[in-house]
Amino acid sequence: MLWQPGILSMGWGSVVRQIAAGLGITLDEPLTEIVDRRPAEIATPTVSVDIPAGTMGAVRFQVIGRVDGVDRVILDHVTRTAEDQVPEWPMPAEGGGNYRVEIVGEPMMRLDLIHSGENGDHNVSGMITTAQRLVNSVPHVVAAPPGIVTALDLMHVTGRGLVSVTEPDLASR
Repeated sequence: MLWQPGILSMGWGSVVRQIAAGLGITLDEPLTEIVDRRPAEIATPTVSVDIPAGTMGAVRFQVIGRVDGVDRVILDHVTRTAEDQVPEWPMPAEGGGNYRVEIVGEPMMRLDLIHSGENGDHNVSGMITTAQRLVNSVPHVVAAPPGIVTALDLMHVTGRGLVSVTEPDLASR
């Protein structure tokens, strides 16, 4: 179902639209979706399920916002069941998972946010990161006037108060 037309835009289109709104640009509608699914070349065991050879082993999808037919905001999502699959697709700066922001223009910039939980699992840290934004936004959403509120309407959510004085010294790591 995820690969049916319109489903990716329903799930991820708000990210593309909010970036465009933050940039002050109006996108053409509808958003463009591109999906590239690749089979696993060999059987691949994972923590959650074993992937038999020939079944879907990697997927890359893009949700693209265009202005006058020109790509302006691209959400590019890559999922692999093994780090060595489809090496021609964008790769994290380090193994595991990351979030990347690329700005094409002058100057060109690329920011890789490499994350993991205490046990090294980037999936755990991805869930925690998502929850942190939501939980820390609650007071700002409650204080907002009635109506739809987006991240662009809220105060910048910071990590104020999250550093414990009882934490070990980071320099010792």
